[in-house]
Amino acid sequence: MDELASTTASMTWWFLAVVVALILFRLLNGAINTRGLLRDKGPDKAISPVRVQLLLATVAGAGSYLSLVGRAIADGDVRLPEIPGEVLAVLGASNIVYLGGKSYLKFFVDRLPRI
Repeated sequence: MDELASTTASMTWWFLAVVVALILFRLLNGAINTRGLLRDKGPDKAISPVRVQLLLATVAGAGSYLSLVGRAIADGDVRLPEIPGEVLAVLGASNIVYLGGKSYLKFFVDRLPRI
C-alpha cells in the first residue's frame, strides 16, 4: 500500500509539473492572451490599481500556500495542508476591494454626465 501511495504522489507531481510547463510555454509564446490584463476597459486604458492589487494578493497567497505544501512534502506528509485563515482573509479582502472598485466605476463614475 505504501508503494501505491508513493507512485500516486509521484505521478501527481509529474502531472502538475507538465501542466505548469505547458501554461508557461503558452504564456511565453503568446498563445494565452495577456494583453491588457492589468488595464481598465475605459477609453484611457490606464493601468488599474485594483487589478494590480488583486494580482499581487493572489500571487502572494498562492506562494504562501505553495511554501506550506513544500514544508509538508519535506516533513513526509502525504496530505495537502489546510489553507490558513489569514490567506483566505487577504484573498477575500482583495476581491472585495476589486469588486468595490468595479462597482464604483460601473454605478457612479459611468453614470456621470460627460462634459
